[in-house]
Amino acid sequence: MKRNISRALSVSAFLIAAPLSAASAADMPLKAPPPPPAPVWSWTGFYIGGNVGGVWGDVSNNWILGSSFTVAAPGILALTNQPFHPSSVIGGAQLGYNYQFNSLVAGLEADISGLHLSSSRTSSLTGIGAFAPGAFTTETANSNYLATVRGRLGIAANSWLLYGTGGLAVAHVTYTDFLNYNNVGATQFAQSSQTRAGWTGGGGAEYAVAKSWSVKAEYLYVDLGSSAAVSSIVPLGFSSGFNITHQHSLTEQIGRLGVNYKLN
Repeated sequence: MKRNISRALSVSAFLIAAPLSAASAADMPLKAPPPPPAPVWSWTGFYIGGNVGGVWGDVSNNWILGSSFTVAAPGILALTNQPFHPSSVIGGAQLGYNYQFNSLVAGLEADISGLHLSSSRTSSLTGIGAFAPGAFTTETANSNYLATVRGRLGIAANSWLLYGTGGLAVAHVTYTDFLNYNNVGATQFAQSSQTRAGWTGGGGAEYAVAKSWSVKAEYLYVDLGSSAAVSSIVPLGFSSGFNITHQHSLTEQIGRLGVNYKLN
């Protein structure tokens, strides 16, 4: 009889305590779910953008004088065969496509930029050989745009991309050379104005700052090769021609900052 009473009391206590425990549990605050993982930036997709920076040029000038300049040749070449080092602001636009596989990113980029790379030098020939006072030479070099088509290959670390780049470079380059004899009433002129194709290589770093947007810093070396033009004249009072081969080449170093917008 006592055992039955104890069992009945235990069951009653459980039935009373269970609702109270459930109510207490219901009143406890729920834990917030863990935050979702941060999205991993993908470099895959098309992009467009703009850039601005500086360009530093190196123009070589090489006059090859004919045999008629035998006496005056050393003095002329000491003046004309000196390099130019022009510089300019450069700015333009780019478009491209990247494909990311794991941490490897491969892509293709094309850009076109405007610049004003220009140098000029006038040198007096007074006292050199048979040149009278007033004789002089003038040399100029100019380039006003640059376009490139380059492959890109890099390593991505989420929002960072470090890459190397290289490919084709195209620019219009003009060289002019002028020689005024003055004392014999004759001048000599040569010009090379061409769209030059060369190569470029470099590298950079790009960082994704927000959804679809990234910024980059880039360095490029550009080699546009060499060109040549010939000038020839038979001055009054001379029986043979004065021939000059004018050779020039242009290389550029570019440092620039840019911004890209990923289209997908």
